[in-house]
Order: sequence, then C-alpha cells, then structure tokens
Amino acid sequence: MTIRDFVHQVLAILDYTWWRFDWHFATLPRFALERAALQVRGSQLLLLHLAANRDGVSVAKAREIYEGAASKYPERYQSYSFDDWLGYLTALGYLRLRRNGRLRTTGLGHELIADMAYMPAHQVPF
Repeated sequence: MTIRDFVHQVLAILDYTWWRFDWHFATLPRFALERAALQVRGSQLLLLHLAANRDGVSVAKAREIYEGAASKYPERYQSYSFDDWLGYLTALGYLRLRRNGRLRTTGLGHELIADMAYMPAHQVPF
C-alpha cells in the first residue's frame, strides 16, 4: 500500500471534502516522515543507506551494524534487541526482507533517506 492509497482510505473514512484533501495530501505524508525520522536511530539510517543499493544488505551485516551501535551506546541499546531494532524499520515499511534473504530499502525508506537531506541539522537523530 502506498502513502497515497493510505491517505485516500483515511480521507474516505473521515468523509473529507475535496478541498480538504489537497491540504491533507500535502501535509500528512510529510508530517509522518518527519515524525518517523525523529524516532529512527542513526544506526538504522546507516542500514537504510546500505540496503538502498541494488543487492541490498545481508542480515549478518545488519546485525554487525546493530552490535557496533550497541557497543558504542550500551545504555541506549540495553533494552533494545536486534529484533526490535530491525523490526521497527520493517514494521514502518522502510525495509523489507527479500526472498533471497537480503534486506532492501523500500520506496518509503528511500523517501525517508531523501527527506533527511532537507531536515534541519538540530532535528537529525544522530
């Protein structure tokens, strides 16, 4: 499901008029990306960048990135397991596990990465 399909469904449920649709379509996806970007950790952004290439990245490499961040910031990762760390990105639709066992950034993940380039420096989560 794309963001556009999601917004269409939400607006249909709430029975918004068409003039309101333009405002919501322009602001809701941007707000959702900014909010999610503030909750994504720097190590997760690194994984998204690496998984954005054609071949994706292995789960072993993802675990290596997680373990590197966990050893650098043990207090932040103490109650945040690898499965939680990886599951957050997949649950939000930024990352998916392909049939070949490699992780690949989705279209929404690419949008998040691109959006980070325009985010004010004080808001970047790393």
